[in-house]
Amino acid sequence: MEKVVAFDLDGTLSESDLFLIPSYKAALCERGLPMLSDERLKLLIGCTIENARAIVMPDRPMEEYLEYSRAVGRHVQDFVRRGRPYPGIPESLAKLRTRGYKVALCSNGESHYVYQVLDSLGLTQYFDFVQHVVLGCDKSDLLRRVIEKFAPAKVVMVGDRVYDVEAARNNAVPVIGCLYGLYPDEVRDADVRITAADQLPEAVEMLLG
Repeated sequence: MEKVVAFDLDGTLSESDLFLIPSYKAALCERGLPMLSDERLKLLIGCTIENARAIVMPDRPMEEYLEYSRAVGRHVQDFVRRGRPYPGIPESLAKLRTRGYKVALCSNGESHYVYQVLDSLGLTQYFDFVQHVVLGCDKSDLLRRVIEKFAPAKVVMVGDRVYDVEAARNNAVPVIGCLYGLYPDEVRDADVRITAADQLPEAVEMLLG
């Protein structure tokens, strides 16, 4: 039976606020939308499309939000080099693979975005499978796709947001909460909590063996 570690991207592997917040702001200016604070914009990182629309333009149709999202994607190309993996992430991913674990991405990001970020961070090589967002699917649905890809398998979810904890609970798998990420208070109920990325291999071994 395979042992699979499913990672969230933004706030778990990548310090994505370094490039996403300026990208969000540039897209707001481009689209002529009201400017939001950095703290408000940070809420967009890792959330679902529906929740993101409610933050940016609650009274406007989804198609208009998708146009804004595409503008963000264009600006990410300009700012993505500002990003970096959290300290210890490349080393931890390498250790997991060396120990025989399969490594998957489970992200609410769109396909072109997640590959762009992984490539920029030099992390693509570590992943056996990448699950990006699918319209109409929430994080629980996306994690279910990862589980089905490797079935039968023992799986653990790793993330920094409540969506990651909910996805794990809804799929009856354990979850590692990354307190070093963007929203540590959202993962206090995780099965195991880590304060630094170099603690990942031991946390995974504790839960999956």
